[in-house]
Amino acid sequence: MSACLDRFVLALGQENLRLDLEEALIKTFFELKQIFRDSDCISRVSQLGFWVLVTGLNEDSSKKILSRISQSIPTYFDLSICHRQINQNQLDWYSKIDELHFKSNLK
Repeated sequence: MSACLDRFVLALGQENLRLDLEEALIKTFFELKQIFRDSDCISRVSQLGFWVLVTGLNEDSSKKILSRISQSIPTYFDLSICHRQINQNQLDWYSKIDELHFKSNLK
């Protein structure tokens, strides 16, 4: 667990909150693994986020996956998709993902 999240939990004085949060994140990871393909990359990012890097999906397929995910994971997770554009540099795509992720965490 990150030092930032540890400080947050300690400030609240609730060790059980930290354990519950870690348990929820682990459970969510395994639920995501059931939805995505073995070739997709699921990664935890920041304290409370996940990135899922997928290839070969069009917008319609992405909407279907978003629907499946939203039915499977807790409602407090914020979901979005960032498509890699044709001929888009991979690092530019990662920057866009970062931008979307950190904007959603500022809400």
